[in-house]
Order: sequence, then C-alpha cells, then structure tokens
Amino acid sequence: MERNQAGRHLVGVVIVILGVITTLVALAYPSPPRSDAQSPPTGTPAPTPVARPTLTPIRQTPTPAPTLDPSDYDIINIALLGSDTRGGGSFRTDTIVIVSINRTEGTVSMLSIPRDLYVYIPGSGMQRINTAFYRGIEVDWPGGGPALFKDTVLYNLGIPLDYYALVDFDGFRQIIDTLGGVEVPVDCPLTDWRYMDGEWVSYFLPVGVHLMDGDTALWFARARTSSNDFHRNRRQQMLLRAIWRRALSLNILPQLPQLWSQITDVVETDIGLVQALELAPLAWELDTSRIESHFLGPNETDFAHSPGGASVLVPVWEPMSTVLEHFYTPPTQNRLAAERPTIEVLNGTPFERWDEVAADRLAWEGFSPTAAGPADSQDYQDTVLYDYTGRRKGSSLELLMAVLNVSEENVVIEPDPNREVDFRVVLGTSYNSCTPYLSRRDPE
Repeated sequence: MERNQAGRHLVGVVIVILGVITTLVALAYPSPPRSDAQSPPTGTPAPTPVARPTLTPIRQTPTPAPTLDPSDYDIINIALLGSDTRGGGSFRTDTIVIVSINRTEGTVSMLSIPRDLYVYIPGSGMQRINTAFYRGIEVDWPGGGPALFKDTVLYNLGIPLDYYALVDFDGFRQIIDTLGGVEVPVDCPLTDWRYMDGEWVSYFLPVGVHLMDGDTALWFARARTSSNDFHRNRRQQMLLRAIWRRALSLNILPQLPQLWSQITDVVETDIGLVQALELAPLAWELDTSRIESHFLGPNETDFAHSPGGASVLVPVWEPMSTVLEHFYTPPTQNRLAAERPTIEVLNGTPFERWDEVAADRLAWEGFSPTAAGPADSQDYQDTVLYDYTGRRKGSSLELLMAVLNVSEENVVIEPDPNREVDFRVVLGTSYNSCTPYLSRRDPE
C-alpha cells in the first residue's frame, strides 16, 4: 500500500514540476501496437488520398522564422517530448508540445507541433522535426539530442527553449492507472480500431465525461484512422489537462524534494529541483481560463513529399507566424479580458454530465463557465443560448454561438440589469462542439 501511494504521489509530482501542464503530455502520443497484437483488420477505413506537390530542393536551408521577442515578460519555455523508444536503438519524438509559462502574467500556453513538420535540422539539412533529438545523439552534437532539438526549434520557429522533458511510452499505462484513471470531457465522438482481448474491434467513444484507464487513454491519444494527426494533437492536450486536474487533487507539493530522485528515474529532463520548486506553486494557483492551447494545423501547413519521397508537412509561414505570436501573448490579453462574462451551462438532455463537457469546451476558449447540472427538462432537442447582457455587438455572444454551434433562431435576448449570470446555455441532444478547423484528413 505504501509503495502504491508513493507511486501515485510520484506521478502527480512529475506533472506539477513542469509548470502546470507538464511532462506527461509527452506520454500521450501514438503508441505502437503491443507485442501481442496483430496488424489492424484489412478493412480499416482509410482516408481519401490527397494530391501533394513534390518539394524541389532549391535550397537545403530555409529562411528561418523571425525570432519572437518575449522580453516584456518573464517566460520559461519547456519542450515536452514523447519518444517511441522500445528497448534501445533509435527513436523519434512523435509528440512535441511546447509549454510556455508566463510568470509575469501567471498564464500558460501550449503549442502542439506536428511530428512530420519539415524543418532544417542544423548540420543535417531538411528532415522531419521528430528526428532532431535522436540525430543529436547520433552525430554527437554538442549538448547531445536535447541541444540539437532546441537549436532546431529556435532556428525554424524562433522559440528559445529553456528546458526539455522526455518520456517514452512504456510508463504511460502505469502513470494513468496509478492516478486511478483520469476523467476526460470528450466533446467529439470517436470511433476507431482498438486491440482488446486478443482481437481488433471497432471501438466507439460517445460525447460525455469518461473515466479512462491507461489502455483507454493510449487508444484515445493514438487513434487516427477516423481522424488525423491534428486531432490527435488536440486529444493529447485534452489528456494533459485531465492529468493536471487529477494531480492537483493529490496535494503532493510538500513531498517534491523527497521524491525528486524517483521523478528523474521516470522523466529525462534538464530541469533541476530548484527550478521545479519555483514552478510547482503555479499549478495550484492557475485558473483554467489562463491556460491556452495552440496548434500548428492544416491552416499553417501543407502536405508535400520530400525530395526522397517521404510524406511531410511544410510550413505556411504567414499563418504560422500568427499562431506563434498568439502563443506568446498571454491569454488575458488575447480575448475576454475586459468582459469576463459569467456563464451557466445546464444539461437539457438525458445524457449524464454533458454540462461538464460543454463547460470544458468553453474553457478552451478562455471562458470561465459553471457546469450547473440538469435543466428544468431533459427533452431539449436544440441547444438554447440566453443572453441577459443586451450587448449584442462586441460581446461574447458571437464566440459562444460559434463554439457551441448555436444558430440565430436558438438565441434568446433578454436584457436583465439584475441578472445572476450574463449567459445561460441549455444543452439539447443536437449539441455538437467538434472543432471544425481540424477537419483536413491525412493522406495515404
């Protein structure tokens, strides 16, 4: 019992030390099939092929992105990396999440970088970004894999990395399970192949709040036949938020110094105990509205073939630069800072905890909603949005409508100077807040 309790505390600390949203997101990457698994069924649905240009190697060195200037803030940038290490040998960092901790504003921004992003690796030419870390080990780069990865990110994205944390997939199930599982509000239904009880089955996860054990969390992070890498990046950040929430409930900050040696057995990192102790308190103080997620997705990249024929994603610099600028701008300055509306979400459906799902979805957009439980009826077909502010233009109404996919006819304007909340959302069974901009499919 004592050993299990220590393991549970250890997992929580690993998350907390890396500044609110930390190391364990690196674990939520697409894991290879287990050794006892066969290949997926031949009937696995495949995406429609996408025509892609072939890159002409006019130059081996691209023009680097302009370096962002974070000098107005006290910022720490940490790279969270998940490797596919399996018993030694070469590996790739197939999950890459940059966590930017703004200690001036007390905010955190996350940026997911696609594993196939085609970048210039110093000394090695154009390659996928997920090969940079091991390449540093292979060529004996000064500072090794971590240094070459940091140099690659700085050159191509203009982001100076202070620290890194690397975890392989072997500990993922153990980490989730020692936490007692994690609750994940799933806003988009997911169907994909899953290996269970010795065979591949089509597994369906509906909208709702799901308690996921290690196996389910791995499946949720790696599923791709019905979606793509961009969706996986978002699901990985969903798992990270869920792990963070669970870790906070363990209240293990006072044990950090005693557990530090155990932590470094699990996580390869250049963060020291002193830095960890400085970052840990932010995890207890952070509000979810001060966490912001960013992605280099289909608007910022194009599918292409490298000169050697590999499928890669090439940067589209103008929209990518915009994402990087927003990544560095504190959430409180990006949106909703002046208005800070109060929002109540009620569940008007027979499906349990949908109010929590919708509230979590709104939190991703910077709101601080309250999941208020069942509505007066569970027979609502359409989601209804009540606006008690009367500030139609320039208010949060348009963003709420877009995020929750509420049409004009389902918006009720009822200005009330004595209102208890600014907006009330009553969910109907047609509720759908799937993220539309991640809709492009991966090529074959």
